[in-house]
Amino acid sequence: MLEELRTIEISGRNIVMFDVICRYVMQTLQFDLSLLQKSGADSFEVIATEVPGKADVGGFHFSGRIDRIDSFSDGTLRVVDYKTGSFDRTKTEKFDRQLYIYDLFIEKDCAGKDVTDAVYHIPTILTDELYTVHVDNEWKGVMQEAVQETIDEICDLSKPFRRLSPGSRACEQCNFKTLCGR
Repeated sequence: MLEELRTIEISGRNIVMFDVICRYVMQTLQFDLSLLQKSGADSFEVIATEVPGKADVGGFHFSGRIDRIDSFSDGTLRVVDYKTGSFDRTKTEKFDRQLYIYDLFIEKDCAGKDVTDAVYHIPTILTDELYTVHVDNEWKGVMQEAVQETIDEICDLSKPFRRLSPGSRACEQCNFKTLCGR
């Protein structure tokens, strides 16, 4: 496969993009190696990427893709979510809810296994500590309550819909931006 990559001609702006992607991949591999060494485990395996999932919560159907699932030699699973944009470690509530939904996606397949969720913030992967959450019953209970509160708030017609300020970056990837008019 590497030989095939060497035969592809890359020119112009794609040279820069190729270089940036290669650096991110190398950073991620270096990070994984350092985590492995710190954990004392002798190995881990990336067992799946871009894993589709579905879950029903509070009468709503959630679907999405888990970026990556790792399996460690001791049987522990790690659900990895890559973040390339901003990631504020002091405000992780929305990321925790997302990770909880991912955990629901794989709940049946990993019953009885130790699970840890991790956010790989690519721009700071070598300079910041990894954000992880150990998935236990207490955390699941807190997250179930938090997700239900969010659903209840969305469904509460007495609460006005708040539009984001014009030019908000959150609108860029919103599935409903055409309805909103932005």
